[in-house]
Amino acid sequence: MMKNNKKFWDILIIILLGLIPVFWFKSGYLIARGDIFAFWSNSINTFFYDSFVWGSANAGQIAAWPQYGIFATIWYLLQKISINVNIIQILFQIFYLLGAGLAMYFLANTIYKKNKIAPFIASVFYMFNFVMLLRTLNFGISWTLVFLPVLLAFYIRIVYNIKKNSKPTKNVIGFAVTSTILVSLASVNPPLLALIFIANF
Repeated sequence: MMKNNKKFWDILIIILLGLIPVFWFKSGYLIARGDIFAFWSNSINTFFYDSFVWGSANAGQIAAWPQYGIFATIWYLLQKISINVNIIQILFQIFYLLGAGLAMYFLANTIYKKNKIAPFIASVFYMFNFVMLLRTLNFGISWTLVFLPVLLAFYIRIVYNIKKNSKPTKNVIGFAVTSTILVSLASVNPPLLALIFIANF
């Protein structure tokens, strides 16, 4: 019972700390981010256009945008229900910070099952380390920092299941889903991969 109460308070504190980006919100202002400006700030007009295999610029080179499919779809759906871009940006920043904290808590809890304080310390440190704070405006790196700990946790659980001769089905599914989401920003154009696959057969 005490252990469950400890987890509850740990997670509650992590959630509250993850809401810090709310203080970054300033109505009517965007987080420009210099060279890495929010690509999908006008997603309603660009969602379908950017899904093509070939780009319209640079002599028809292969379009890179489809690789951001999951990320872009979230932008599109939020704008479709009339949420302002500056609010969406803050929601994403909360997701990055809070997601990273909960992800690390999940990983540390998987590794240190009997240690009551290690998961919480690891989570807070991971949320507020210099890499996280300096890279939080780069959505590609932030995306990785959120999902990588979850992927590692599922991998460890699969190994543990195999060693204990128990079925790792749930953890395998979790690993597959997480890895798909994680590499969605690191892959090449999905339609191009389909064309390559068809051409090889």
